[in-house]
Amino acid sequence: MDEMATANLIAQVITVIGSLGFFFVTFQALKQLEK
Repeated sequence: MDEMATANLIAQVITVIGSLGFFFVTFQALKQLEK
């Protein structure tokens, strides 16, 4: 596995985690608004 593939994989993982985190924060905010 070369360095470019590793860097690309890490970038994809960070993107996925960021998307999930953003979705979770938005979901929590919506739950707070409904109360």
